[in-house]
Amino acid sequence: MVNIFNLSIDHPRFAKKFTNTESHDHEHVLAYNQVEFRESSKSPGVFTALTKKASNIAFGKLKFTPKSVKKRTKTGNYVSHFNVVYGTLLLKLENEKVGSIIKTGFYFHVGEQTNYTLTNLRNDEAMIDFTIIKEN
Repeated sequence: MVNIFNLSIDHPRFAKKFTNTESHDHEHVLAYNQVEFRESSKSPGVFTALTKKASNIAFGKLKFTPKSVKKRTKTGNYVSHFNVVYGTLLLKLENEKVGSIIKTGFYFHVGEQTNYTLTNLRNDEAMIDFTIIKEN
C-alpha cells in the first residue's frame, strides 16, 4: 500500500521535474522560513505572521509556544476562519466556561464581533493558519 502521507519529493522520479527543490523564488510562493512572525504585546508566546492582505481578505499564521495563551480577542466586522496545522489547543468563545479542544486538522471559525481565547495545551509549538474575510 502507498503511504499517501509521505510528502517527500526526494524520490528519483521527481528529480527530473525540479531543478532546485530548496529554492522558493517564485512570486506566488512563500516558504515557511520566509514568513516574518511578530510576538503579540498582549499575549506573550503567541506570534502572528500576515502572509497576504487585500481590501476584504487577509491570510496569515499564528504560532504558539508551549502552553501559551492568546488572551481574549474580539473580532471586528469580519469572520475569522482557522485551520489547525499542528497542535492541540483549547478554544473558548465569548464567556463559555467550557471550551472546545481543537487538534491538528481541525477547522473552526469565529463570527463577527465575537470574543475568543486560544490556549496551547501541549509542551510543544502549535501552528494555525487563518483567513479573515470582511463582507462588503
